[in-house]
Amino acid sequence: MRRYTIGHINYNKDAYNKYLGPSLENLEGNFDVITTSSENKPAQNYNEIIDKSPNDYIILLHEDVSFSPVLLRNIDETINLLEEKQIGFSSLGIVGRIYNNSMNYLVEWCKPSEIYRYETVDCCFILIDKRQGIKFDDFTFNDFHLYVEDYCIQAEEKTGLGCYSIFMQGAESSTVSHILHKIKNDPYILHHSVTVNERGTCWGRYSEYKDYLYRKYNRLIKTT
Repeated sequence: MRRYTIGHINYNKDAYNKYLGPSLENLEGNFDVITTSSENKPAQNYNEIIDKSPNDYIILLHEDVSFSPVLLRNIDETINLLEEKQIGFSSLGIVGRIYNNSMNYLVEWCKPSEIYRYETVDCCFILIDKRQGIKFDDFTFNDFHLYVEDYCIQAEEKTGLGCYSIFMQGAESSTVSHILHKIKNDPYILHHSVTVNERGTCWGRYSEYKDYLYRKYNRLIKTT
């Protein structure tokens, strides 16, 4: 199995203790963890993690994300499948969708036989390869919005490779206990909830930064 770096920003202690922390404690496989403070904005912190990472494959994610103990095995299988199909990728991630007005996210990581290509992936979870030499644009995207989506477009324009991901499914229940139970029993489920629950999908300066994204590339960018 490949060795991964898992990077996150120390932003919300309660969210970490409820979601990401327990997932990391139970995670199987080979990985290092890099944590940054929340003093700087996310894009700048993510660049710091890239610089510090001893591994080529880096997973950058929010603290309100939970996942199965076999997540890294699933990622390994996904990368193996892409290699077998001779498909290069700029990033792997998840895509944000809400169904039935649910304010919780259940995220299904792609099963080894299912690969989907998107223009951008969601900010809450992205896997990148530092060997591509791409950094997050922390000048234009100096807030909490669309820095990951911008990274996806940068990578595609530089490498010609795409982002690959899967569908996101609405939760059947809003209770944390239900969600965490489902994660333990389904190795292809991830969960992301806190930001959406508390702020909605377009909180803060989202629309402003979406305009920055469009103007930077002079075209409509599909975001999740």
